Amino acid sequence: MAKTTEIIYPREAHPATRVLTLVGTLFLISLVALLIAFSVTQIINPGKYLATLSDVVNGVTVTTSTPENTGVVATSSPESATTTEETPAAREPGVTAAPLTPGEQKTTTYPVVVSGTVSLPNGIPDLSITIIDTGIINAAGNFIRATSTNSGEQTGVVFEVSNLGTAASGPWRFTAHLPTLAGDFTSELQDSLNPGEKIRYTIGFQLLRNQGQNSVSIDVDPTRQITQEVNRNNNTVATIVIRNY
Repeated sequence: MAKTTEIIYPREAHPATRVLTLVGTLFLISLVALLIAFSVTQIINPGKYLATLSDVVNGVTVTTSTPENTGVVATSSPESATTTEETPAAREPGVTAAPLTPGEQKTTTYPVVVSGTVSLPNGIPDLSITIIDTGIINAAGNFIRATSTNSGEQTGVVFEVSNLGTAASGPWRFTAHLPTLAGDFTSELQDSLNPGEKIRYTIGFQLLRNQGQNSVSIDVDPTRQITQEVNRNNNTVATIVIRNY
């Protein structure tokens, strides 16, 4: 007689196996519950990644980076602003900062340009006078070049005094010999001129004495107040002005 074998799938578990399966299932459920609780705690914890409520209320904005962010952290407030730069310890691990090497030192000397000639300890001053132009002076006090002076106009002479020597001149005067009824004009003391310096004057006068040509001469340091000056051949100059009335 043929033997028949009945196969039951799945086979009925042993009672001990059932108990172990139930315990394992409960353990897994408990483990999942603990993991979920831990994750929720990290998410709702405001002190680790976000600004606290007190920071916002006090008008202070705080930007806090996560532990992976090693950039510059800036903290600002109404009174001041502070920037905390990255420290060497916060750099990426394994990266070494390159040493600072000073560049080549360069020294440049720029000459100081001084107008005129340097005054020498044993130098000698040499004042020189030159006529620049002749003409008239209008009602506004401006010099206008002209070949003659008409009735009611003021004659004008422009001249320049310069120091051609190697020492300061010291105070000095000039005298203008004018062809007018008022006669000569002597200036007040003038400032000292250093070697190479010069000064320009415009002198005006009216009522020329002669019709036609009139001579005007100007002397620098006529009383020889500059005792050290040796060359006086260039201390006097003369020109002609014409009365056209």
